Amino acid sequence: MAAKKSGKNGKKAKPVGAPTRSSASGPKARQKQAAEERERAGAAHTSHEKSRFLRGQRIDPRRIDGTETVVDLIEGTFLAYNAARLREAAQLFTGKMLEPDVTVGLTLTGALTPAGLGMAALIPLIEAGFVDWIISTGANLYHDTHFGLGLAMHRGNSTESDIVLREEGVVRIYDIFFDYDVLLSTDAFFRQIMRAPEFQRAMSSAEFHALCGNYVR
Repeated sequence: MAAKKSGKNGKKAKPVGAPTRSSASGPKARQKQAAEERERAGAAHTSHEKSRFLRGQRIDPRRIDGTETVVDLIEGTFLAYNAARLREAAQLFTGKMLEPDVTVGLTLTGALTPAGLGMAALIPLIEAGFVDWIISTGANLYHDTHFGLGLAMHRGNSTESDIVLREEGVVRIYDIFFDYDVLLSTDAFFRQIMRAPEFQRAMSSAEFHALCGNYVR
């Protein structure tokens, strides 16, 4: 195999057409020098106003004084970071999801139901007509069953030792703790109901979950 050619001073030659990267002696240095010259001349630093990355709305929040409406608060102060994502979600909700004849789907992943969000949020959303269909991981449906069976889930400390918890038979989901018997009892519940006649045939996962739900109170 032929050795790669080197450029001057033994440095690796740059491929033809390769982009030029900023460095202390490259564009950044020239940019800094130009800025210093503008500063000495009393000119404003406006050399990059035409950049496509600087066309976003200027961050200029209103002062929060208690007189603003919810719309004023979200649109006028939720301008960056996760607040901006919340603003985008609110805009999607009011601009599209509340339109007539809109079908709303909800997808669930991550450990939502162990924290009780099934009872606290999902069921109220369904009952109020905000959700038309749901796709969920099996884990969320399984862990929601704990509550339907009256099995206890406890608030814990995320810094507790996994070794100590294991020695005491405690299962953790981050800062949610529960006895290992919760899993065994839930497994036993599903084994028992799946012996029923209605389960003894091929079916879709949606129908299977609906039949299981008939046994959960």
